[in-house]
Amino acid sequence: GTLRIDDVAIALTPGGHVSGWAEVDLTQPDHVPYQLDARVEGADLKTVIAQRGAKGEFATGTLDLGGHLEGSLVPGKPLLHDADGSVKLHATDGTIQRSVPPVFALALASTSLNPLSRRDALHFKRADSDLDFEKGRLSTSALDIEGPDVRLFVSGSLDLSQSPHPVDAEIALFLFRQVDRALELIPIVNVLLLGDNQNLIAAYFQLTGTWEDPSVRPKPLRTLEEGPGSVLTKNIPRVMLRGMKAVGGLFRGGTAQDEGEGEGAPAPAATPV
Repeated sequence: GTLRIDDVAIALTPGGHVSGWAEVDLTQPDHVPYQLDARVEGADLKTVIAQRGAKGEFATGTLDLGGHLEGSLVPGKPLLHDADGSVKLHATDGTIQRSVPPVFALALASTSLNPLSRRDALHFKRADSDLDFEKGRLSTSALDIEGPDVRLFVSGSLDLSQSPHPVDAEIALFLFRQVDRALELIPIVNVLLLGDNQNLIAAYFQLTGTWEDPSVRPKPLRTLEEGPGSVLTKNIPRVMLRGMKAVGGLFRGGTAQDEGEGEGAPAPAATPV
């Protein structure tokens, strides 16, 4: 009652290929348990999404996937409703359309300095993540999307066992990528100012609700004063520090408060990220 398919090799249209093995248990009357170990290399992301039944263009690019999944096929249930396992994702040279509900909600969450609010698509050079599945719940600790003008970090979960799909995630939107690249050329400033994430300023958002109708709430902006470069702020003129706080105020929809910012006031204490 067990069917196993080994050494699978499938050429994809318009490009790429699939390889791996699969095993299904045909002895159960109401469901089909399966195990799957596969690699997808060089696939067209737009075509893959369309084959899953999505209407409209959500994303483009070249997709690589690889990992192991276990679960069961049940009539009327989503494909990954009870999946367990892990998958490594890598995509290159593509776009994520603003029509994707979470991206649209993020674009509306803050119109000040938010590059997504003025574009129909988010262009990326690469996107990487380790995806974990547990009883149909998809989670990641770090989905890293790197683009020419913006960089996104996403951590959180999406429940594929329910419809609509509940989502709970935090998004870090890193700004001023051109400035970051210029600072990367200066070794000491690179280490002290940019920190581990190689970014100067980031805005943070909380994503909740469902994938189909998400809600995005801005979180306080962590400026240079609050980040790895805080060790340098004691020598920065007060007017520049007030400017940093003003940038944070734009994302909160107000202006920064200047209490205690006089010339004789002590330098702000460093706050760990």
